[in-house]
Amino acid sequence: PADCYALDFEVEGKQSLAAPGQPPPTIQIAFQYTVACPCKADPAACIMQRRVRVLTTRVKASEQPLELMRHAATDASLALLLHKIMRAARSRVRGWVGLDLPASPLIGHTQSIPARLEA
Repeated sequence: PADCYALDFEVEGKQSLAAPGQPPPTIQIAFQYTVACPCKADPAACIMQRRVRVLTTRVKASEQPLELMRHAATDASLALLLHKIMRAARSRVRGWVGLDLPASPLIGHTQSIPARLEA
């Protein structure tokens, strides 16, 4: 419940995802992570295990924005919106300053920016 994952995709073409007779869209996501597990031979030690979780689900699409907003989690929607705003702002500031810095995946991450002096 503490984590939020979002998908942002566009539909190309004239067909709607909610068209009658069309099957609902299928989404598949894979998460890879590492877990520290206790070692049976030595209880004080642990071993690292790589794990993969795959989620495959079909989602019903809606053409009515009001219906979508009625069922959306407000805190998840605001978190997603904040991440999009921060990503867009970072991109615009980098372009405005004229620096080619790599995009940071962390919002609170700070990077050293080289000073530019104009004569």
